[in-house]
Amino acid sequence: ISDAYRSLTATSVKPDFLGYTDLEAQSEVLLLVKEGQEVAQAQRGDRVEVVTAATPFYGESGGQVGDQGVIRTGDLTLAVEETIKDPAGRIIHRGKVSTGQIAKGDTVRLCVDPLKRQQTALNHTATHILHGALRQVLGDHVKQAGSRVAPERLRFDFTHFAQVSAEEINEIETMVNAR
Repeated sequence: ISDAYRSLTATSVKPDFLGYTDLEAQSEVLLLVKEGQEVAQAQRGDRVEVVTAATPFYGESGGQVGDQGVIRTGDLTLAVEETIKDPAGRIIHRGKVSTGQIAKGDTVRLCVDPLKRQQTALNHTATHILHGALRQVLGDHVKQAGSRVAPERLRFDFTHFAQVSAEEINEIETMVNAR
């Protein structure tokens, strides 16, 4: 994260996360960053990072990818390609201005892609189901050691003292698919 974020760090500004209940929200643009530098505005073709006062976008965290979607207002369309959460807890929308322009202080509409959010949520639930099946088949000693949860797939890393047999894999898959 660049020095452009220092002004927000000094004031302890963190966006309100609205994504547990809303996939769309209206909010003020607090910060625009282009090529690592704070800017007052950005226009068509610019790749930017945007921080708003509130957001329904989930920032990548704990192995789960951040939301994608769009930020709009008037003639502005900004495709949000990734959303991250920095160490200070700020949610940062990264993307490209497709049409129009965006400026610090603008009130914008933030819209999460509902299909990708749903697919990610389903894969998140699947990690919990998989963990339960692993513990049931292999034993209570099995612990999660990492994961990657995205709309199109999931990865679940776990600890176990032996290679998992083909029979055990089949039993685990059957249990997960039954749920």
